Amino acid sequence: MTTTPSETIASAPEEIDLAFPLSARAPSRARELCDRIVEWGALTKERAGDLRLLVSELVTNSVRHAGEGTIRIRALLADDRVRVEVHDDGPGVRQRRPGASVLDGSGRGLRLVEQLADHWGTTADGDSCVWFELAASPRR
Repeated sequence: MTTTPSETIASAPEEIDLAFPLSARAPSRARELCDRIVEWGALTKERAGDLRLLVSELVTNSVRHAGEGTIRIRALLADDRVRVEVHDDGPGVRQRRPGASVLDGSGRGLRLVEQLADHWGTTADGDSCVWFELAASPRR
């Protein structure tokens, strides 16, 4: 199912696929999508904050590093987890700097993904993609 954050859907879809131009507005549009996922009850309140933060960081990275083109966010909603893929037209993901801290002003996006996501990875097969999965409720 393809949808936009402003569409009214009674129940959560199993898949959301949203594409829009890479621009300064992209992180805001991505957060709107996260808010819809939270409204559907796919995650606990704590995990909802993680989702919003991680998607915002990855979309901001796309805007910064891919520069122009299209960004695509694909979310797969299951009973026990949410998987999000952030695709852009960039060359791929660079390794993060050794010693990068979550307190650094920049370069923290992948570090946050690494710390907060249950699973994550990257691909570069015609486009650049970072994906992550969050369990519906936090790990104990």
